Amino acid sequence: MLKDRGWRGDGDFVVYWMHAARRLSFNYGLQRAVEVARDLGKPLVIVEELVCGQRWDNDRLHKFALDGMQEKLRRLRSTPVVYYPFAEQKPKQADRLAALLSKTACGIVTDDFPHVGLPDRADALAACCAVRVEAVDSNGLLPLQATERTFHTAASFRRFLQGTLLAHMDHTPVPAPLLRVRLPRLSALPEDITGRFPPASDKALSGDGASLSVLPIDHSVAPVETPGGEVAARRLLRDFVGRKLEQYAELRNHPDDDATSGLAPYLHYGHISAHEVFGAVAESEDWTPKMASGRRDGRRHWLAMSESAEAFLDQLITWRELGYNMAWHQADCDKYEALPEWARVTLDRHAAD
Repeated sequence: MLKDRGWRGDGDFVVYWMHAARRLSFNYGLQRAVEVARDLGKPLVIVEELVCGQRWDNDRLHKFALDGMQEKLRRLRSTPVVYYPFAEQKPKQADRLAALLSKTACGIVTDDFPHVGLPDRADALAACCAVRVEAVDSNGLLPLQATERTFHTAASFRRFLQGTLLAHMDHTPVPAPLLRVRLPRLSALPEDITGRFPPASDKALSGDGASLSVLPIDHSVAPVETPGGEVAARRLLRDFVGRKLEQYAELRNHPDDDATSGLAPYLHYGHISAHEVFGAVAESEDWTPKMASGRRDGRRHWLAMSESAEAFLDQLITWRELGYNMAWHQADCDKYEALPEWARVTLDRHAAD
């Protein structure tokens, strides 16, 4: 709860402000927003922001994010949901858009995400909006708030997971929160909003040279052929599970064999959920939580799956969420001094290598 106020019953719509979980499936934040809109009998507005002025903003990264936004625009056109893709052309425009929307909104649901070395977008929303603001964690299999401290080794974090993760897996996000949901249709947003902060057009979302050139980002890093979006992510996941997973443990460290999933950028931009990825692997293994070994020793291979599945899931869960754990608990996590002593000693010893 970032702004503790009641949902405004006389508001015109509920807003889901999307900035980290950039997807329409397996998304706790979207699921919560749909629940609120349904309970209040109000329309749902999904605003997906792409802010500027952040470190490493460039054409390649923006194009990847814009691909996902263009995909959502097409998918949501025939639904009662208003999708509002907004790409900043000047810093802080998104905050001003949020403040305007909050004047007529019932409240806002957004993504809870540890922004490393950057202003927290959820906190920024709460600061500029005069309505209820909830932030929902859709980052990984383990909720960020399930831990009370920073874990400095994979083994210690794995021991914690072995004792707690399976209980959290009893509660998974709905695969398609918008499926068969009946909500009132909003004819249009107020003109003072659309006029001052117009949503990105199809052409702008195409990410071509002209549309990227007007954005205040680094234009020296060109886009690549890798497309962003949920469709591309799901295609990669199917290919990995069906064709590559079996040899993952043996070949993953050999780049020429192309044995990895390729899902990293899609997980990073929230185009696919760790829950969906885990579910696809578990299904391919005919696995259920009851089959887990019950070990609490911090060692790998505790889920009782095949060697390759365990190796992949250790990357997806242990290593990925170990990073989230540190980013959540330590504000200085992007500083050298935040490293544990054993890591700094090793790095100092090899500083001249």
